Amino acid sequence: VKWTAHRPQRPDALPAALALTLINDAQSGIPRGLLASGALTAARTAAVSALALQLAAPRPVKRVLLLGAGLHAQAHLRMLQQLFPQLEQIGVWNRSPFKLNALREVQIETDLQLALAQPYDAVLTCTSADQPIIDAEAIQPGRIIVQVGYHEVSFAAIKASSKVVVDAWGDFAQRSAKSLFQMFRAGEFREQDVAADLAALLLDNWRPQPDDSVYFSSFGLNVFDIALAARVLQAAEHDELGSLQSLFSGVLHDH
Repeated sequence: VKWTAHRPQRPDALPAALALTLINDAQSGIPRGLLASGALTAARTAAVSALALQLAAPRPVKRVLLLGAGLHAQAHLRMLQQLFPQLEQIGVWNRSPFKLNALREVQIETDLQLALAQPYDAVLTCTSADQPIIDAEAIQPGRIIVQVGYHEVSFAAIKASSKVVVDAWGDFAQRSAKSLFQMFRAGEFREQDVAADLAALLLDNWRPQPDDSVYFSSFGLNVFDIALAARVLQAAEHDELGSLQSLFSGVLHDH
């Protein structure tokens, strides 16, 4: 079970979403471990973005613009530096510039519109914006925009994209605050207009054309986080890391 508290109004510096994952043994039902899920979610999300850059980008990605400086943005930055060593440039923009001071080996962008006008092959939006910061002017042939946050991309930008790709489409389209699903509920986007999903990318070898403009909506399924949490817990048990707690001591002495 993954439990998340979304905190649009928060009086502290903790993330906007706080999550825990509880893993139970599939056969016995006995709890095996409790994990803080923020870093797991960020790693899984960045992994999906890596697949988008590798498989759904119209052209080989050489220059990436990263929007945001929080937990997800930092995970994406590590992903870019580790999995894409051939990148010629990583630009980073954030609404609060002081958060960028600790970043190294990146190009700090102070003006979002000027940054979007630069020849970046990919734009990764990892902010907590509840109103779009990406409009139709940002859509360019050969560019992929990967939306990780809630509502960072305008309906006009999605309409201007020649290909719309998702990690998955499901019942969550009826309630998610993601830009694409808001657009769907507003009657301005149809499910059949999705060009591809992760399965099509990985199994069917779907690829865009070099002059396509691709919008990739990353929703993120909790079951992926739970699977990753189970794998991390298994590794922790093997390496004897973490704190072992006795859940049932004193309970089973009598009938």
